[in-house]
Amino acid sequence: MSGLEIFFDVLLAVMSIVIVWFAAFSVMKLYQGQR
Repeated sequence: MSGLEIFFDVLLAVMSIVIVWFAAFSVMKLYQGQR
């Protein structure tokens, strides 16, 4: 059970990192498009 919890923790961390990176990437693209 602990292994499954660790797997879910890693999955959640990777998903949050990907979401934050995607948001920053889209914001930077928006900035470049406006300028």
